[in-house]
Amino acid sequence: TFQHFVSTTTFESNQFNLGHYLTDNAKEIYLNLGYRPVRNLKIDLHYTGAKKGPDHTLLGTEPRTTIEAFTPVVWESDELGLNFSWQIINDGYLRLGYTYRNVRGDQTYLDLWTAEYYHGKTGTLDMGLNFGF
Repeated sequence: TFQHFVSTTTFESNQFNLGHYLTDNAKEIYLNLGYRPVRNLKIDLHYTGAKKGPDHTLLGTEPRTTIEAFTPVVWESDELGLNFSWQIINDGYLRLGYTYRNVRGDQTYLDLWTAEYYHGKTGTLDMGLNFGF
């Protein structure tokens, strides 16, 4: 339970949501496929799909027991990424990755759930060097 008409049953603390970032009337799926062609190289292909319907509790439009899930879909995101991680020394990694995303929906919900530079079809290239002890 994320939001409830009985405030003590709502899954929050000090009006801060303790559950999923999309709150109610939402779903998200994450799939990851990993492969190690050689000992020090790891390749990951991942997909994240998220969908959100209107937040009827905030709108105050109808009782929660009568809403249809995701009717209509007001925010949707698909993300596909490919990451490479190569262990160059003990606890030292070189990373390279690319993520393609398509975020769409009503402008109000886009502004609420997504940074402006991720609206629409975008791609992100990332690389890094990690050292751990």
